[in-house]
Amino acid sequence: MGTRTVTRLLHCSFILLICSILTACSPDGIDSNGKSVRFSQYHGKWLVVNYWSWWCKSCYQEIDELNTLTHNYGDDVAVLGVNPDGMARLAMAEFATRKHIDYVLLANNPGDRLGVGEVDHMPATFVFSPQRQLVAKLYGLQTADQLAEFMHLKPHQKAS
Repeated sequence: MGTRTVTRLLHCSFILLICSILTACSPDGIDSNGKSVRFSQYHGKWLVVNYWSWWCKSCYQEIDELNTLTHNYGDDVAVLGVNPDGMARLAMAEFATRKHIDYVLLANNPGDRLGVGEVDHMPATFVFSPQRQLVAKLYGLQTADQLAEFMHLKPHQKAS
């Protein structure tokens, strides 16, 4: 192998290494408030990723259910809402305030990072185990009770 070939291989290897490092360091998402979100921050928790859209009536009904899931099981589960329609981050933040959404809304679509591919039915809910294995693809309106039962969660007792 000539010196020129070795030099090219080293350059290509270096570029691949840099790309890998940049990908590993980049956030998995940006929330509606502009903060970076990494799936690793929910380590040890179930992850419920809900795809919704502004035109979807069932999606609006599901907001209360996902809030309930967040309030009652927040120590064991994290809920992320994803709008794949390209809603602007500020509009999404206003929507979250107006609709009293208490879980994280992502301003980007992490479908590729999560391995769920293109989502074309709304609402769509993807459930990941604490080990980040995709364990359920659920379409249509889901209730907090259905999701909690699926994950075998028990509500947390509030201190009185």
